Amino acid sequence: MLINEVPLSGDFYAINLTNVKESVYGNTGFNISGILGSDLLKKYGFEIDYEQGLLGLSR
Repeated sequence: MLINEVPLSGDFYAINLTNVKESVYGNTGFNISGILGSDLLKKYGFEIDYEQGLLGLSR
């Protein structure tokens, strides 16, 4: 998987989250593309900017 040209490695799982995606959209109007686990966020030093609604790599 690549995020901003940075290759990520680890265990990745694919499951059908259509019901979750539709529920989130129905309740918030936001589309989601997937879910990242906290282990991946920690391993690669992601930073979450809650005020701006952004997720980025700190490295």
